[in-house]
Amino acid sequence: MSPIDLDGIGRRLAELYKDDGEMRVKLLMKFTIVPDAEVTKIWTVWKTLLDSPELEKKLLKEFLQGKGDAHVGSSSVEAGGWLPSRKEMRQKLKCFWQALLRLDITVDSFLNLPENVFLLGRKRWGSSLYVRPCYRGIFDQMMELCSSPYTINQFLITGTPGIGKSFFAIVLMGWLVMEKKVTSIVFDYYETRYLFMFKGTDVDVVEGNKMDFKDVIDDDTAWWILDTDNFLDDRDANIVLLSSPDLKRYNKFVKLPSSTTLYMPVWTDDEIEKCRMQLYPHLSEARVEELVWKWGNVPRYVLKKVCVVVESRKGLSRF
Repeated sequence: MSPIDLDGIGRRLAELYKDDGEMRVKLLMKFTIVPDAEVTKIWTVWKTLLDSPELEKKLLKEFLQGKGDAHVGSSSVEAGGWLPSRKEMRQKLKCFWQALLRLDITVDSFLNLPENVFLLGRKRWGSSLYVRPCYRGIFDQMMELCSSPYTINQFLITGTPGIGKSFFAIVLMGWLVMEKKVTSIVFDYYETRYLFMFKGTDVDVVEGNKMDFKDVIDDDTAWWILDTDNFLDDRDANIVLLSSPDLKRYNKFVKLPSSTTLYMPVWTDDEIEKCRMQLYPHLSEARVEELVWKWGNVPRYVLKKVCVVVESRKGLSRF
């Protein structure tokens, strides 16, 4: 099991059980004694429930009671009513896209969705994001390479973990639809694959698995965005793979004849401060500067994660 998974488990337990330190400790102990394969299975299912705390807690309770194996399969989980319905998720995604396509995506500003509309339909992602100036530079470079005589249309976007590559995917897809009039985008997120089909400001959303929509990703006018480490195959679509620096994850991809690698920089001090003021005003400027000195200009660690750490410490102080 990768350190990223363990880190994700620890963070999410701190969020879910911030007022129940005893439960958090029991679960952490359980995760340390069960085989890695079982932890990986549980985490794979758990990630699909991250917008539904009640369902997460139900899954974890079964896991703690030793019933995890009986409910790990996706079909049994869905039959038990644990997973949000596909219809519900499609509706959330439609609301997201309909709101996004009515906004201007302007660099060095904040993209703010309406109340109760969340980025890619995921509540934990929030309703706002900062459109970094480097996003436009990367996008323009991609478009230039696509139209070059060499037809470079397979892009690895990499950089330090925690700097916003997933959020760049949102901006990228928005610009593709609004500026380049792209009508079909396939988006891979963990084990789920979505097909977005656009007609003006209207959008159809279809949810599938990693084996679906092969006819679309074989269309050279479509775009295939992968926010996952599991690149499967070379296809005719324009491909964007978002990944942290790790050659093992994308070794196959960078060997493709039409691929190139683009690097996303860490945040500037000015970008960190703008994001703090807009999205994390409860964090003091001095506190964030201290964290930047320790961990660097990575918003996941100096803005987002610090809130989770504070809550986790509050819970552990009871013991």
